[in-house]
Amino acid sequence: MEESLRIQKRIGNGNGEANAYRNLTAYFLSLGKFARADDYLKMAMAIRVDTGDRSGEAADYEDLGIISHRCGLYDKAQEYYEKAFAIYMEIGDSLAILAAQYCEDRSLDDTELMPLHYNDHAVLRDHDAEDFKANLHLCYKIIIAPVASLLKQPEIIIVPDSCMYQVPFSALGDEVFEYLSETCWIRMVPSLMTLMSVQNSPPDYHSQSGALIVIDPEVGAVVYKERRRTMTPLLNARKEAEMIGVLLGVAPSIGDSATKHAVLQRINSVSLIHIAAHGDAERGEIALSPEHPTLLPPFPREEDYLLTMADISKTRQSSS
Repeated sequence: MEESLRIQKRIGNGNGEANAYRNLTAYFLSLGKFARADDYLKMAMAIRVDTGDRSGEAADYEDLGIISHRCGLYDKAQEYYEKAFAIYMEIGDSLAILAAQYCEDRSLDDTELMPLHYNDHAVLRDHDAEDFKANLHLCYKIIIAPVASLLKQPEIIIVPDSCMYQVPFSALGDEVFEYLSETCWIRMVPSLMTLMSVQNSPPDYHSQSGALIVIDPEVGAVVYKERRRTMTPLLNARKEAEMIGVLLGVAPSIGDSATKHAVLQRINSVSLIHIAAHGDAERGEIALSPEHPTLLPPFPREEDYLLTMADISKTRQSSS
C-alpha cells in the first residue's frame, strides 16, 4: 500500500493518492492503531477538499466517526457523522452512511458464484453495533424528527421513494433510543396507487388472521445464474425467529421446513407474513428451501427454490 502511495504521488494523481491514504487508514484501523489511522485519513481528507471530491470527503468524515467511536469519543463521533450526513444530503446520497455498514448479509450476493463442481463455504459478515446504532439515530434525526410532532395516530403509512427503501424504519431510535416501532404501527406500501387499491378492496379480500413466519430457509447447494452456490446460514435470523414466535404465538418455519411449496400453500391464507431469508432486493426474489435438497448433482434449479414476484401474483396474494 505504501508503494502504491509513492506511485500515486509520483504521477500526480490526487484521487489515487487520497485512496491510497484511505487504504492505509483501513489497514491501521484493522490493527487497532487508531492514531495512525486518523493521521492517514486526515491526509486523505485534505486532498479530497483540495480536489472538490465531496463524496470522498463525506466517506472520510464517516470513517473519522468510526475511529472516534472506537476510541470512546462519542460526541466527536456524532459530530463527524453529522458532517458526513450533511454532505451526503447535499450531493443527493443521504443514505450512503447506512449502506456502508456491515451486517448480516441477506442478499443473494452473500456468496461467490462458483463452478458447479466447486464446494464453497460462505462467510458471515460482521458489524460494529455502536457505529450502526449511531447511524440509525442520525437517520431518525433527519427523517422522523422533523415531523415527529405530527405523528399523532398509532399507525404510520410510509411510501418510500428511491433509496429510502433501504431505511430500516422500525429500528430508527430517538434520543433515548426508543424505537419507532415501539411508538407506532408501521405500514409500508410501494406506491400511493397500491395504497388506494388496498383501501378500495372488498372487506373479505384480505385475510384477517393467521401469520406465516419463515426464517433462515436451508437452501443448501443450488444452481443460481448457471453456477453452483451454497447460501450462508443466517444465524441472527434464528434469534429473530425466537422473538417473533413469542410475540405472535406462532411456530416459525425454519430450515428445511421453509420450502417454496410450503410457503406458496400458506401465503394466501394469513394476514401477516414475515420472511428472513436471502433475497434480491431489486427483483423481489427470495431463496427458500428446495423440496428435494441434495449434496450431489444435479442440484436444484432456480424454479425449485426461488420465490419470485410471478409466483406471488399467481396465488392472488392478499396479505397485508
